[in-house]
Amino acid sequence: MIKNLKNDFLILLRNNVFYFLIFILIYFLPKINELIRIHFIQSDINQLDILSQITWLQATLEILQAFLIAPLFYLLEQKNENALKTFYFVSFFSLLFVCIGWGGGIWVIAKIVNYDINSHYLFLYFQWLNGCLEFLVLFFITLFLIKENIKMLIFICFLKFIIAFLIDFILLKYTIFGVYSVNTSSIFSNLVLIVSSIYYCVQTKIFIYKSLIKNYKIYCMYIKKQFFSKEHMYPAIEQLLDNTSYIVVILTGLNLIHKNSEYFTAMAYFWGIMLALILSFGNIIQKIIAGKDKISFKNKLIFVFLTNNIFVFLFITSYFYIDIIANLVGLNLNNQISNIIKSLYLAYIIFHLSYSIKCIFYALGLFKFTFLISIMVNTLIYLPYYFSQNNIKNINTIINIFSNGIYFNCIISLILFMFLISYKKQMQIIKMLQLWIKF
Repeated sequence: MIKNLKNDFLILLRNNVFYFLIFILIYFLPKINELIRIHFIQSDINQLDILSQITWLQATLEILQAFLIAPLFYLLEQKNENALKTFYFVSFFSLLFVCIGWGGGIWVIAKIVNYDINSHYLFLYFQWLNGCLEFLVLFFITLFLIKENIKMLIFICFLKFIIAFLIDFILLKYTIFGVYSVNTSSIFSNLVLIVSSIYYCVQTKIFIYKSLIKNYKIYCMYIKKQFFSKEHMYPAIEQLLDNTSYIVVILTGLNLIHKNSEYFTAMAYFWGIMLALILSFGNIIQKIIAGKDKISFKNKLIFVFLTNNIFVFLFITSYFYIDIIANLVGLNLNNQISNIIKSLYLAYIIFHLSYSIKCIFYALGLFKFTFLISIMVNTLIYLPYYFSQNNIKNINTIINIFSNGIYFNCIISLILFMFLISYKKQMQIIKMLQLWIKF
């Protein structure tokens, strides 16, 4: 048994370590661009304030991303859905979301977070377009990971970084574009990646092309079917609840006390260092759990558990080197920003654990579990704070609200995870009894 566990562990490590490193680059390299933008812009508090509004815009886009992208591992790997049909589904709704956002959706969300959109609405409109293009890039990243196409993952990773870096550097340093260069570089790099990926998929027969005009009824039926499916609706509603709470309670509170730019700078550090690791490992967890191989579910869980311990150790150790790491990436931390980072550190270690469990649920298609977690966290934690919003006087209160939500999320996730383990054991015993009876 121990020998089998060791062999399975080595197989999983050998098959996934390189993909993990690629995903670190996929998440980390764009954050280098983000830190470069902050470096050039942070001397102008007005432009930094504009750039910080990406936070609530991104929180809104994550709701749509959950609807389109979260079920892909389960659908493409476990259910063997047609890749081209799924691409048409993601493309259709990406275009629809652009129209909704430009047609008044962005203005409505800006009103909710108590932000005046009139002074720089073009920045937000083009950032929304970029976010919707990002859905298509994420679709191809997921598809190439499932197909284990290392070359295309590396291509996407470095081409996106190089294009965005060059355009950002030129426009921020030598022009007066300011924050508008962020839109230009991101939109252009995403368009190049989408066109290149489509061409590759057609050439390699990943997309078996059928005329869209002649088969439009089939594609329309598929889009309608997927729209109402639990695989798409549960993650979307779950993310809607989570991010609506985040926007209404956290970001609105930040705008009211005028601390959004400091919070944005602190979060840029998190997304640049910690969350790049967390999200990368989350993708690998889904690949491992959803993968169809001879390795038992139990051994896969042990592998995930042991590697999780390594990440927790690294995160705890990095707490004592915050200022050193910040200097290495060129981020100037004042006392306010440094305190925000330190206050959120434990919350993000706990977030890593709960996110790992969430990825296991997603890979198994247990979207009802994550939906239930979202309902409980938002009803019992964030909803009471919403009605007592007048009591939010400083940023420490907001950090405590955010942290309490993460802690409670982890507790509920662990309870449901133990329920899943118990259920799997019972099913294993039933199968053994059935085999024994047949024998």
